[in-house]
Amino acid sequence: MGDVYANRGSKKAVPTNNSAMTPTYTASKRISAKKSMQSLVDDLAAVTDVQAKDDGGMARLLDREERDAAERREREVRDRERREEAKAAEERHQQERKEDRERRQEDAKREAALRAERERERAEERRQQDQQMQLEREELRQRHEQMMPMLQALSKSNNAK
Repeated sequence: MGDVYANRGSKKAVPTNNSAMTPTYTASKRISAKKSMQSLVDDLAAVTDVQAKDDGGMARLLDREERDAAERREREVRDRERREEAKAAEERHQQERKEDRERRQEDAKREAALRAERERERAEERRQQDQQMQLEREELRQRHEQMMPMLQALSKSNNAK
């Protein structure tokens, strides 16, 4: 062992043995960096292990996402087809309503034409009846005029007796 007090005039004892010396600033920095590096290496190894273990999970996650996307696309296609079918059904329904409305209008026009024709026929019939009645009245008036002088003559002859 070396002399602990090699520097005799100094107030401080400096050990001469290098192995017993306390680490210097650079040595302590080196040791601290080595520990930090080892910690980072350990963390990296842990993350790599987790990632290696989770690779199957990631693949399953990606597979599930792809299936979800495919289902979403299929659902969108079905929804679009359903909307198109509903739109076509609505258009057919509107066309049927339009045709029904037109048919009712045509029926109403035919009925109105028939009513108008019947009304004209009744009016013609009334006119003919009125004309016939007028002719009969005229004939009756003429007979009356012819009968009155005869009746007066008879009445005078009955009164004269």
